[in-house]
Parts: sequence; C-alpha cells; structure tokens
Amino acid sequence: METREIHVYGLVQGVGFRWCTQILAKKFFLKGWVRNENDGSVTILIQGKDYILDKFIQELPDAQGPTARIDKIEQKQLTNVAPLTRFTVKY
Repeated sequence: METREIHVYGLVQGVGFRWCTQILAKKFFLKGWVRNENDGSVTILIQGKDYILDKFIQELPDAQGPTARIDKIEQKQLTNVAPLTRFTVKY
C-alpha cells in the first residue's frame, strides 16, 4: 500500500473538482481525502497500490469536466501513514 500527497494547480476551485476527484477515487477503490487550499490549489491524500495511483493521476485531468483546468500536478510519496478507510471531501 502506497500513500501519496498530490497538489493540483490551475482552475480547480469552485468548479466541482473535489467531487469529481472523489468519484474517480471511488472508481479505483482508493482511500484518502481531497481539500481546497488557501492559495487556490487542491491537495489530495490518497492510498492504494502504486500502479493504480499512477492510473488515477493519469485520468485525473479528463475526469474533471469542461470547467476545471489543471495546469500542474505535483506529488510525493509519504511513509508511515496509517491506513485510511474511505475517500472523503474535506472542507
């Protein structure tokens, strides 16, 4: 099980990005959360098998619909994170 912290930049707030991200995460049976940040970006903490996380990130831009725009995705692997039980949208 791998845990990644993903930061997404672009037009990703106020366009349903978190909800679309949750739908995509549930499609792949991934656990974690998504939340808006004060700087206009979105953070995703996600757990799953590494190849499934890669597929999630690959599909993330196409899963957002016509109003969102992703300019940049940064990610890093985290260690020693307790297992999560579901995927949620944080406020």
